[in-house]
Amino acid sequence: MTLDDVKEELSNQGIAPLRGLKGGGFCNESEEYEFNKLRIRLGADRGQVFVDVFLASAGQWFDLPLLMHVMNQGQGDDIPISDQVEFLLTQCNELVAFVSEPSSLLTVSSAGRERFMRRRESRRQEKPER
Repeated sequence: MTLDDVKEELSNQGIAPLRGLKGGGFCNESEEYEFNKLRIRLGADRGQVFVDVFLASAGQWFDLPLLMHVMNQGQGDDIPISDQVEFLLTQCNELVAFVSEPSSLLTVSSAGRERFMRRRESRRQEKPER
């Protein structure tokens, strides 16, 4: 699923972008949406599409696969973008409740730190010894 496919799917659901950006930032292209009190950012960089959700209690963006993992809706980082979009459209109310909860920041931050440590450890194991 490409970024254009995701935009089309959101458009078909009546969800219009708040603003779009082309290059120069953290990715080649991004657009922000608001859907059922949820701020969503779609982005594309180097052929990869990603979805971030704004966590109001933290005042920052988190990637949707991490939130899905914390909410026990998905495993790992390799959740297909089509599954992420389906989750946004079908589980939006649960996601809004989760990101609105002040304690969610601690949960997401802890999960993010664990994921970072796992990735770092796997990279160390992949490096050839000198």
